[in-house]
Amino acid sequence: IFKRFMAISGEKLLIATSDRHLVALDVHTGKPIWDVEVQGDPGSTFTSGPMALNGKAIIGSSNCVTSRCSITAHDLKDGHELWRFYTVAAPDEPGGDTWNGLPADERYGGSSWTSGSYDPSTNLLYWGVGQPYPWNPFAGGRSPLKPGQNNSSLYTDNTLALDPDTGKLVWHYSHLPN
Repeated sequence: IFKRFMAISGEKLLIATSDRHLVALDVHTGKPIWDVEVQGDPGSTFTSGPMALNGKAIIGSSNCVTSRCSITAHDLKDGHELWRFYTVAAPDEPGGDTWNGLPADERYGGSSWTSGSYDPSTNLLYWGVGQPYPWNPFAGGRSPLKPGQNNSSLYTDNTLALDPDTGKLVWHYSHLPN
């Protein structure tokens, strides 16, 4: 099933399917040039479309209720993955200490419900990221924090600024910390 967003780059029309395929079609004939299943994020879907930028198709996953969502970049030539940024930090990653010690396999969410934006003057991708799943038991002050604990659940409910060439985080802003 195809979604409502598409991108065009040169002779390719890029679409993302609900079952996590990224597809490039010939703009003149509609015939597939390549079709890749985007790996990772089990059970997630694509609810937005890809962004075409500097030889890459960039897409974010959604509905990650049992996994960490991610934003990935794919080579426009053949669709292979170039980089991946997880929108929920694992314990050993920057921001991983903001989940009160919750194991990586219990950190879910960080959906990208819509496509990001690109600013050529800063060469940055700006991407909005949604809420954690399931709702964090320590979020919103429902559980008192112990000394040294942090419950901002990075990078959920954030705007992310990513380097489009590497996928590395440049900065983030938490709209709803904890």
